[in-house]
Amino acid sequence: TSKQENTQKTKEEKVETKQGKETKQENEKVQENNNENNKEPLLLEELKKKLEEQGKELKVKEINGTTKIYSTSKKYDNCEMIPNIIGDYNKDYKINFKDQENIKNQDEVQRLTKVKILNEKGVNNTELFEAARGITRAEFLAIVLQVHCYDVSKKPEILPFYDVDLKSWQARVVKVGSEIGLIQGYERDSRGIPFRPDVEISKIEAFGIMMKMKEIEKMESYKDRYIDKKADWQEKPLSTGEYLGILKPEQTDFRFNPDSHLTRDEMVKMIVDIVRLY
Repeated sequence: TSKQENTQKTKEEKVETKQGKETKQENEKVQENNNENNKEPLLLEELKKKLEEQGKELKVKEINGTTKIYSTSKKYDNCEMIPNIIGDYNKDYKINFKDQENIKNQDEVQRLTKVKILNEKGVNNTELFEAARGITRAEFLAIVLQVHCYDVSKKPEILPFYDVDLKSWQARVVKVGSEIGLIQGYERDSRGIPFRPDVEISKIEAFGIMMKMKEIEKMESYKDRYIDKKADWQEKPLSTGEYLGILKPEQTDFRFNPDSHLTRDEMVKMIVDIVRLY
């Protein structure tokens, strides 16, 4: 009996030892997680300081229930247009286009119209919004520059592009876009470098320009799920846009259709979605 008791005691000790080891391992794991959690604010603080030295700002936001970490430049922090677009400025303003029922993104149209980025009288004062209409490269550039408080009133004496009339409104817009390094022309031909101001802008060109304005960059590794990218440079804006929840590949069969023309309805949502990240 004594032998059986000793054997039983030994078994119990082994079980207790095993349980003790498991508990110790669990505690160590918890402590390790706690240490990592304690490190995270320190790492974010270090990253914040590093970005500040570069004239950038660290952003930590809850987006679709997940914490996202990204950075933006501090450019346009004093631009009053941006908070007016996304805030309550002139919030009771009502849009009144004759073809309003065709506008999918009415909230975004209202936000850009209330600050007079969009003409409240419609395209060419027709009282039509023309949601499905494409938008030219010069038109899109003009809107983006207005959103970011650029003065486009000065006429240029010279431009790097041969196909922009120096006396046109387009020239004033292209002048600023070129000076800040936002735009480039197409491949040089026998006459020089063309800008093609009247060509409808593609979705990827427009998205790339808007993401470039505030230099939005994700601080975590993330690869987009689009299957129809046409160039390596497209991966950066698309992966950042998907990471930050403004692009949802699953809703478009994982296709961005980068070369398709941007419609006016798509344009307003793109701009407001990106400005909200500022």
